[in-house]
Amino acid sequence: MLTGEDLTRFAEDPVGFVKYMEPDTLLTSDQILIMESVRDNRQTSIAAAHGVGKTWCAAWILLWYVFAVRGKVLSTAPVREQVKELLWSYIRKTYDKHATRFGGRRIELAIYLTEEAKAIGFTVQSYNENSFQGRHATRLLIIFDESNGISQAVDEGASSCLTGDRNRILRIGNPTMSGTPFWKACRNGHLRIPVWNHDNVSWAYFKNSDGMHRLKPEIDARIRRSINHPQYRLEPIKPQVEWDDDLPRDKVDGAVSIGWIEEVRLNRHENSPFWMGRVEGIFPETSGSAILPQPWFMAARERYDINPEWWETYATRGQEWSFGVDVGDGGDAHAIVGFHGKLLKICKIIPGLGDRMDTVRIAKIVAKEYLEVYGGTVGVDRIGVGAGTLGWLLDNGYDAWGASFGSSAVSKNDEEIKDTQGTFLDWKTEAFWGLREFLAARFDDELSAIAPLGDFEDALMEDLNGIYYEEKHRGTCIEDKANTRKRLGRSPNAGDAAAIAFAGIAKTDNILWRSAYS
Repeated sequence: MLTGEDLTRFAEDPVGFVKYMEPDTLLTSDQILIMESVRDNRQTSIAAAHGVGKTWCAAWILLWYVFAVRGKVLSTAPVREQVKELLWSYIRKTYDKHATRFGGRRIELAIYLTEEAKAIGFTVQSYNENSFQGRHATRLLIIFDESNGISQAVDEGASSCLTGDRNRILRIGNPTMSGTPFWKACRNGHLRIPVWNHDNVSWAYFKNSDGMHRLKPEIDARIRRSINHPQYRLEPIKPQVEWDDDLPRDKVDGAVSIGWIEEVRLNRHENSPFWMGRVEGIFPETSGSAILPQPWFMAARERYDINPEWWETYATRGQEWSFGVDVGDGGDAHAIVGFHGKLLKICKIIPGLGDRMDTVRIAKIVAKEYLEVYGGTVGVDRIGVGAGTLGWLLDNGYDAWGASFGSSAVSKNDEEIKDTQGTFLDWKTEAFWGLREFLAARFDDELSAIAPLGDFEDALMEDLNGIYYEEKHRGTCIEDKANTRKRLGRSPNAGDAAAIAFAGIAKTDNILWRSAYS
């Protein structure tokens, strides 16, 4: 085991510790605030935008606490990949770079200097509030990375360990979902880190009178592509190699960039939940009128994470696939959602090109990449441009059916349902309400879950949280789509596709369709 330097002189100076170890490191003003808050406060909660260096900062705080404070650190995140590949990836690289100066030794998810000075990383999937029992120490730091996925039980268990004067907890994550323990902790006081202070982008933006940050007009004119450029909707900002030589380039590789911000602005819209959480560092609103509030969505995700093998192996055995497709109108995106039995397994959003081949193009993708691979049935919104996609699938022998959100609800005239839940004003409301009850696991003898959906998980969660229902004197209905578009800044394509896919399950009697409303 390496002896290393005595770094305890930095026990009260985390910023000095980092600058001593790496003099050329660029620390942002926000990163300095985080480090000093952990030094000075028992609890620090950071609601941070995407790509602002929060995880890198947490890695340095962990190393400072072990080697300068000489304390114990426990770090955790919702899933193992987040622990191993995010925070601890930074820790391993930084430790290895300065191993002879740090001293001690490390393995994949642990660093050991002495019995009192060490760090351990683990996933919370296999832990509950009891996991932190006995984890007391004179100097203890607990780090929650990706904090929005940390359960109430784990948060409470960790907080119960903060008994000593030098005990600390750092919660850090993107504020993508309201109603979580992270959200509750931030309500008691937190640091918000939007993208605008980051050195990669701060030089290019100004704050408009409406409170929104936008590119300075003279900068926008020099780096934005023509709206007629074929890549404009995917990349509205020119690659930096094409910028004039006098314009600054990114100072921190891999951090937030102007290109990414403007892509989000164009395709997600200002004030959308994605924009608020990932760009502004603000928790999005969750309404009691949402068809599927964010906490319900995450509860369905957690049901999968608790036992992925069971869901993949046993829960879906012998179950049919049901796909739903929302066909984009013009330049709007297409969305494909797939249920494997009671598991929502697939969500994919594909940009539309706005040409005459869009409807056939998405039909071929659905056929080749999904129906021919997994089998099952597919529902397609048959109104408008979706009619062409549905026609192609039927003409080519695929098991497809047409969905019409504006048609009458199947249960509209069911007296039993009227007496207990009222009635649904149209088929769209009935499909969405069934999806709501299904994913909330409110069917008496059914259990559902949502598998990890990769890059499109946030979009589906935002759609279902952003689609509201209304109670009118004649019954329940989904709000006018124009209101949803205004709220999200886009069409809820993935949400619509999910409702169609769910209705496909009901058509095959794989679930107790009526039990959702009885």
